[in-house]
Amino acid sequence: MLKDAPERLLDGAKMSIERMPMLQVVFECVASQCSDALRQLLPILALFSVESVATERIGEVIESHDGDTVIGIVYVQAWEARLLIGFDNDFIFALADALFGGDGSEEPVFEKRPLSSIELRLAEKAIDIVGTALQCSFAAVCEQGLVQKFVAQASS
Repeated sequence: MLKDAPERLLDGAKMSIERMPMLQVVFECVASQCSDALRQLLPILALFSVESVATERIGEVIESHDGDTVIGIVYVQAWEARLLIGFDNDFIFALADALFGGDGSEEPVFEKRPLSSIELRLAEKAIDIVGTALQCSFAAVCEQGLVQKFVAQASS
């Protein structure tokens, strides 16, 4: 099937993960640092893990969520690029439960509602933790840090 010109241009701009073999290792380091940072805040053990590393169009990623997502935008000056860090509301609710002493033994009660101001601040803290972990993990290739951060809640 022939692709039209815009489709070919967008496909040509995709980065090849195969050409970056250390990227998986860097993200596993990010996950480890996030787990360590949360270990200091939570009474229970929290583990982050890397499910996959892939390239996708940002529009497709955002559309795949149902609007119950908090997205942080981190600007990397050295790369002149923006990174999106997103957490769904279920993760934020579970994190809040753990911070207030929940041990995960009870079935979570998740409602379809916007996040409260406390939960938004908690999401911002989680985005800060991931941003700091990214900065440390990419320090070998990026001398300048992650300099700006914006947080917004996606709505349905």
